[in-house]
Amino acid sequence: MARKKQDEYEEIEEKRNSKWQVFLFIIFIPLLFIITAIYIGLTISGVDVQEKISSVTSSLPLIGDDNESLKSTNQQQANKELENQIKSLNEKLQKKEDNIRSLEEKITAKEREIDELKIKIRDSEDEKDVASQEQDGGDDKQKDIVSTYEKMNPTKAALIFTELKENEAILLLKALKTDARTKVLEKMDPAVAARYTSLLAEPLSE
Repeated sequence: MARKKQDEYEEIEEKRNSKWQVFLFIIFIPLLFIITAIYIGLTISGVDVQEKISSVTSSLPLIGDDNESLKSTNQQQANKELENQIKSLNEKLQKKEDNIRSLEEKITAKEREIDELKIKIRDSEDEKDVASQEQDGGDDKQKDIVSTYEKMNPTKAALIFTELKENEAILLLKALKTDARTKVLEKMDPAVAARYTSLLAEPLSE
């Protein structure tokens, strides 16, 4: 009985191995040979077999979905990088605008300072003009006084000179014409006339 079961088991195993041998030698090996021959033939003909295989596999549902997901991820990454570049450029542009605004403010401040300096210079020139006019007016006034003394009676003029401060008298005597000055000195007290004559010969101190 046991022998019979052993024989049946071996028979089943032989049939199973026989089926695999038939599949291997009749179907698989010839099919593999045909595929290899086709691949070699297409390659020799200049066909990019790898590209064709990739195209076919990408059209399959599962692989195609993976490719679409990969493309979507790459697109999102590219968009993010572009946004970062735009943000960086905007920040740089903002800094440039801030620098320009700061320079404009400095220029405005400098222009204001220049305007203030122009006003000060103009005021200074106006003050000089006024002082010059006053000086000219003073000179004219002194000329009138000198002319009055020159026309005055020498005796009367001598009395007035003795009443003036010494430096004022010397200034007026220097301004008189030589003839008029001599006549006035002759009418003064000899001691006073001698002193004034001595002072007239010296340089006038301020």
